Parts: sequence; structure tokens; C-alpha cells
Amino acid sequence: MGLKLFSNPFLLNSFRNGARSQLTIQLKSIDGKSREINVPLPSKREVWIITRDKTRLIEEDDGIYVREISINTLFDMLDKSLSVKFSGQLNK
Repeated sequence: MGLKLFSNPFLLNSFRNGARSQLTIQLKSIDGKSREINVPLPSKREVWIITRDKTRLIEEDDGIYVREISINTLFDMLDKSLSVKFSGQLNK
């Protein structure tokens, strides 16, 4: 299933191009004034494509890593993060 998604060069180019550009944040104040803040992105960037398949590196191009991340891997990462965060609080 994942292979079909990644064989689409237009989609992969779209992911890569989005990661290359800077991050623009639009702010609007209570009085209605708006402004934009442009944040440069770090040199190493990753694009994660969440799937039910396996976790793997799809490709690397110019410091941009396109990865397929399994939903199970995300759950494992969340579990580890919560365990570390709350382990200190449970021991008190």
C-alpha cells in the first residue's frame, strides 16, 4: 500500500519542496492588525509520512529526509516519552 504512495514523484517533490522553504507564521492581534514572521528552518529536516506499514527511510536529498513512519512507531515513541516524563512524578 505504501509503495503506491511513494512511487508518485509529484507527491514526493511536494513534500521535499515544502521542507525546503522557510516557515511563515501569520499573527493577528486582538485589534485586527496582522503580521508575518519568517522562521528559517534547520539544515537537517525530516518529512514524516504516517502509514500503517513499516518505519523506513524512503530517500534523502539535500539534507531533507523523507521517512515512512509506522503508526505503531509513533505509539512507541509516545509511550517512552510519557514513561520518562511521569516516572519521576510517580516516585515522589
